[in-house]
Amino acid sequence: DNLRAEEVNPIEDVFYAVAPTARLQSGWSRHALVIEGGARFLSHQDTSNEDVDTNFLRGTGRIDIGSRSNVSLTAGIAHEVEPRTNPDAPTSGDPVEYDRTDLAVSASHQFNRLHVTGSFGTRQFEYDNQAFRDNEQTSIRGRVDAELTPRAGPVLEATTDE
Repeated sequence: DNLRAEEVNPIEDVFYAVAPTARLQSGWSRHALVIEGGARFLSHQDTSNEDVDTNFLRGTGRIDIGSRSNVSLTAGIAHEVEPRTNPDAPTSGDPVEYDRTDLAVSASHQFNRLHVTGSFGTRQFEYDNQAFRDNEQTSIRGRVDAELTPRAGPVLEATTDE
């Protein structure tokens, strides 16, 4: 079909995609551990300069502290591709490859009918051949859920990010 969605002189091609993934998940009654990874290989029959490979690896762990509290940690890395059609990209042309790193920690505690959660996370982007776009995002979040009845209650949530 029309590979680049061009009005004039469209490029026709056939592409093939393979996307294997794997996930390991604990089945413990307390605590939890999840490790997952995957990749996507996109190959074109005639226009190999459009071929892209992406991949990711992510892990999440939760430690239960008693029956009412827990602490979680999530970490991940990924190699991704921003498509040429992304309207938010500052430049157009070839697809842009970048690496993303994620790290987050959260804690929660149940006080009878009050549930309190706090988290801190950071995400880093490193673009290939576009270092001016490299950035790091940091967020802090707090949330309080109050149970007035089993079906209803107010929620107070605050988030800040940079």
